[in-house]
Amino acid sequence: MVEPVSSPASTAPDDVAERTGHAVGRKHLRRLTGAATRHRIDLLVGLLFVALAGWLTHGLWPDPTGRVLSLNPEDQVLYEWFLAVDARAVFGDVGLSTDRLNAPTGVNLMANTSVIALGVLFAPVTLLFGAPVTFALLVAGNLAGTATAWYLLFSRTLRAHRAAALLGGALCGFGPGMLSQSNSHLHMTAQWLLPVIVWLVVRLLRAADPAAGRPDPGPGRGPTGRGPTSHSPTSHSPTSHSPTSHSPTTVAGLAVGRPALGRTADVWSPRRWGSPPPSRPRCSSVKRCCSSVPSPCR
Repeated sequence: MVEPVSSPASTAPDDVAERTGHAVGRKHLRRLTGAATRHRIDLLVGLLFVALAGWLTHGLWPDPTGRVLSLNPEDQVLYEWFLAVDARAVFGDVGLSTDRLNAPTGVNLMANTSVIALGVLFAPVTLLFGAPVTFALLVAGNLAGTATAWYLLFSRTLRAHRAAALLGGALCGFGPGMLSQSNSHLHMTAQWLLPVIVWLVVRLLRAADPAAGRPDPGPGRGPTGRGPTSHSPTSHSPTSHSPTSHSPTTVAGLAVGRPALGRTADVWSPRRWGSPPPSRPRCSSVKRCCSSVPSPCR
């Protein structure tokens, strides 16, 4: 019996496609490794928050289907029922009312905290492992996700120090209010979307004013950092003492205008501030004014 032998020409396209696939896979792997290396500190902070959230909810993990929260088990059962109903949306059952509660009248799911978005997002987990597992994941995920989102907003968008951003994210994600509402109130602990909203608002503000995102050049230096401008307190141009002139300064990445302070007479003008200027010491004698000792008298 003679077996057919494939020609090299027929196998060449397969070899080329295989080599191309391996090259693309290695390229994506290098990109992923490079991104992980550049953001390793952020990844470590995120893992720290995940570990803390897992430790706080460790009582549910040994048996999510057989354990309940000790402080609010009634709401836990209700939310698990909501998650199970929300998972039916993948099969086309997207009704916003149900007669399986308060029968036979039924209830309006939109008037209740039915967490439809979270239920649809985690529908695969609910269908595979059950609603109690999804509930446990959301309790821990809301804590870690909220803390991580605020940390990224503080450190990247508002350019805060990493240590300060870490403390701020931990406070926002694991504060007393978050831990208290973690007793079954998933709709109140899913605050990881708030930093995203703030980030989008900051982007809109910076897009409207491109100079808002530039760092403060410092007192007495222009936008290029090469010398004083007309807004500098040391400048003697007439515009530097105008009440409407201002020098941009950066506070947490946002530009805030501040009035330029000119000479003392301009700052303490009664017409501008509504208060008399500070009194100057007067000469007690001609001898004191004419002596060589420095005197505050003018």
